Amino acid sequence: MKVQVLTIALFIGPGAGLRAQEQGMRTFSARVVDRTDKEPVPFANVQLEGSALSTLSDVKGGFSLEFPVDPKDGKSFLSITQLGYRPMRIRVRGSDKARLRRIQLRRIKFDLRSFQ
Repeated sequence: MKVQVLTIALFIGPGAGLRAQEQGMRTFSARVVDRTDKEPVPFANVQLEGSALSTLSDVKGGFSLEFPVDPKDGKSFLSITQLGYRPMRIRVRGSDKARLRRIQLRRIKFDLRSFQ
């Protein structure tokens, strides 16, 4: 039984590593700010679309997310959401340089008179 488990681990382990190398890993870093006053938007949710990979922006609005890039088209999409702001979807290409970007979220306008 132990020999079978070890044999399976030897075959699966290296294959998983090669798959990650084929796809290539990409680290995307950015700062999420309010579009009108340029203030940081803390704790915004940043998720790689189609996966469970996600992170939150820090108190200064900064985040960094590492994810695999598809070698065929080399692009992925990130979804950024925060309560009180319109959701944003951005495309990240595998060839993009690893530089800090600024993502500007637009506030949702609420009119309390419409609730009366």
